[in-house]
Amino acid sequence: MKKEKRLVVILLFTALTFIWGSAFILIKKGLLTFSAEQVVAIRIFVAFLVLFPFAIKSLLSVSKKEFLLLLFSGLLGSFLPAYLFALAQTKVDSGFTSILGGLTPVFTFLIGIFIYRQAFVFVQVLGIIIAFLGASLLIGASFDYHEFEWLPSILIVLATMCYAINLNLVKHKMKSLSPMIISSVSLLFVGPVCVWLFWKTNIIDIDISTMQAKESLYALVLLGSSSTALALVLFNKLVKYASPVLASSVTYTIPLVALGWGYLDGEVLTSVHLGSLILVLSGVYLITRSK
Repeated sequence: MKKEKRLVVILLFTALTFIWGSAFILIKKGLLTFSAEQVVAIRIFVAFLVLFPFAIKSLLSVSKKEFLLLLFSGLLGSFLPAYLFALAQTKVDSGFTSILGGLTPVFTFLIGIFIYRQAFVFVQVLGIIIAFLGASLLIGASFDYHEFEWLPSILIVLATMCYAINLNLVKHKMKSLSPMIISSVSLLFVGPVCVWLFWKTNIIDIDISTMQAKESLYALVLLGSSSTALALVLFNKLVKYASPVLASSVTYTIPLVALGWGYLDGEVLTSVHLGSLILVLSGVYLITRSK
């Protein structure tokens, strides 16, 4: 990788770490007033509005085949994971969510091998085993520290699978499209779904005159504009410069930020959390090593 290109990758990687690492605490704040469906609707709709001008400008340059790919990208890369993460966080802490989200590179790696026939080495397989071990330790430890439910963990895993599928689609099937086109047009398709969610959940009936409600709304506006709209453009740009697995490995630095925010917000941080985090980080590091 050339020096200039490596610098761009490092800058994008660092920016995404802080932006997405802060997303979990913003979701938590939003859930104090709004339901999981409403959190998703506000988050995606704000991102849709931010990128709408760019989407309209890009429509004429997108073919019919690319329209279908962008529709899947909007669902798998934005709407479905956002919904699953928000739903999971009604039951579990943001730190737990972010650590388990570190499985994204694992699924990205597996899809690359079995679908796109990418080569691999033994050390990467070892990394998969260690990463899953770390995630399993985290889940098992939850029995000791709070009432555990399997469903939130399953939802988070499904969200990481959605991200992994979308990442490979962007890398292998959308090479001719710019990061801005991919981000803006994909959100153009899912934006109207948010309007339906607003109606379905009677969001207009929520009293936003209280301080807590205002803080929740501000958190979700920030979440939509930064952690969705801006981050989506930056991430798609990172995918253009790096391999899918390397790009997805940003998820193993996200917990460092998310756990820090969670700790400052009063969440319990235990030695088991830290141990499982180290295992996940070590495993994904092995997966993303250059061959």
